[in-house]
Amino acid sequence: MTEQELVELCGLGETTTVQFKLEFTTPKQIAEELVAFANTHGGVIVFGAEDKTGKMVGLTYEQLQYTSRELGNAANDHVRPVIYIETETLKHEGRAYLLAYVKRGEYKPYKDLAGNIWVKQGADKRRVTENVEIRRLLQQSRQYQVDEEGVDGSSENDIDTKALDAYFTKAFGKRIDEFSMPPKTVLKNAHITDELGRLTVAGLMYFAKEPQLFRPQHCIKAVWFVGNYIGGTQYHDSRDITGTIPEMYEDAMRWLKSCLNRPQNGQSFNSEGDLEISEVVLQELVQNALVHLDLLKPAAIRLLVFDNRIEIVNPGCLPDGQTIEEIMLGNSDPRNPQLAQFGSKTMPYRGLGSGIPRVMAEHCDVELIDRPEGNQFIARVWRTTQKDETATQKANEELISTTQKEESTTQKSKNTTPKPLTTTQKAILNYLKEHPKASRQEVTEAIGETETIVKSNIGRLQQYGFLKRIGGRKNGQWVVIDALGSQNDSQNDSLKLLNERQKKIVALIRKEQGITIVEIASRLSLSTATVNREIKKIKILTGLYWEGTPRNGYWVGEIIGSPSDSQNDSQNAFGNKNDSKIDGQNAFVSKMIVKNDDKGSFVSENDSKIDGQNAFVSENDSQRGEQAIIK
Repeated sequence: MTEQELVELCGLGETTTVQFKLEFTTPKQIAEELVAFANTHGGVIVFGAEDKTGKMVGLTYEQLQYTSRELGNAANDHVRPVIYIETETLKHEGRAYLLAYVKRGEYKPYKDLAGNIWVKQGADKRRVTENVEIRRLLQQSRQYQVDEEGVDGSSENDIDTKALDAYFTKAFGKRIDEFSMPPKTVLKNAHITDELGRLTVAGLMYFAKEPQLFRPQHCIKAVWFVGNYIGGTQYHDSRDITGTIPEMYEDAMRWLKSCLNRPQNGQSFNSEGDLEISEVVLQELVQNALVHLDLLKPAAIRLLVFDNRIEIVNPGCLPDGQTIEEIMLGNSDPRNPQLAQFGSKTMPYRGLGSGIPRVMAEHCDVELIDRPEGNQFIARVWRTTQKDETATQKANEELISTTQKEESTTQKSKNTTPKPLTTTQKAILNYLKEHPKASRQEVTEAIGETETIVKSNIGRLQQYGFLKRIGGRKNGQWVVIDALGSQNDSQNDSLKLLNERQKKIVALIRKEQGITIVEIASRLSLSTATVNREIKKIKILTGLYWEGTPRNGYWVGEIIGSPSDSQNDSQNAFGNKNDSKIDGQNAFVSKMIVKNDDKGSFVSENDSKIDGQNAFVSENDSQRGEQAIIK
């Protein structure tokens, strides 16, 4: 620590990890502080600063030597087990300060000589007296495994023999009665039962007939909300998912798939469609929640589906000392090793710490949130499609039969005559123009408004067409558009988010907006699976989508421009989806599709202005082999 950092530290006051002491008091009092730090998150004691206020007074040379000596004695003689501390001396304005660093303990719980267990409570400390807290400290130091604890009232009679035989056959290649030792011994050695013949928590949750009869809190509470607010009072579906861990996993996956969309993504009509969120992501996150929950917390796993996201809320933050960065790199430190062991033989779970890296490799918009203060771990997955953003659009009844209807997505209409911008809105635009990757919270702090006001005004600016979001929440950015709109700038900004392969795909689509995934794969010498995967990413980053049927559709999105922007030859012309002017002439083309023209012409569903003359193209004028132009 530097002198300046010490000054800043003293100016910020005491916290859970910072304590001030004007001088060394007594070994007993200092030992209590050391124990509290070691049992919580570790920290630093600054000797020479006034308690509570942090006013810098300093130590004399004699005080410094005395404090250093007595501090070591307190750590060695007044704490069990022994705590190892590090000290550092700094000077400020000619006065000395002693800093004592205490690491987070590995062998909790630590106690003082009287046997008292202390933990930090904010800037203060408190004594632990509840058994459940002592068990949690033991669990954090890996001296106590909850999943190997016996469940009162349970016995071998509660075991589902079919599930047990399936496990032993897969794990050991034979049933339990085929071992050379008695079945009771096999069950005990496998940690399915304990010394008293009771089912262990792990044995209960994997092999019991009715696990919730003994531990009703170990279930999944699943709710599919209407809207995006957890406090909403309406839902599409709500249920409790119960059973063993493998059964809950299977049921949870089936339920999740039933809540999600399966967009066609350019595939044939007979295809099932691709799940809007990768199944690998769902599998890994659900399994992690079931295997790594905190068994000391009497709460259910919550599986929440909203219009714009999925949240899997695990009752249990990351194990003591583990970080999100570590699990993203595959570092495995399971809280429940026996649950993990059984899971590796009964589910698609490997137990190698590779689950989260596999989730991140799928390039979905996933947030991992660790909340030690509430003892929760939340996996939040943002959806790529929303059911309230799509609707069925009726085709012209004169051109299609009653047995065939086409579906196309509809976009929210934008206010083309926005009100004058407010001071707040101008401030938001100016800040985002300079900081396109800023988060809403950063905007809030920069302009000095509340987050609610910023959120509301960003929504209005998007509605007015002055602001656009390109890409997902994590990897996207804001694009500020002038009053007339700046489609070319938006396209360039979108292209910056793509890799070289994705740019080649976009270039092909720009030239031929009716090109199929199979044709793209052939032109670029890629597999259709690779093209499908890259186009999914392009959709997320740019908003590209397929309009119309698989055979007669085309690509739409600002990244490629409208259909009329592409190079069309005389044999294959696409009319613009929106109003456009061509050749400076005025003709009106109705909302109908002109099909089967030998010249290969295609007129869009929406109104286009073509030719300076007033003409109408009707259904009868589009007969096979005829040109459908009425002057």
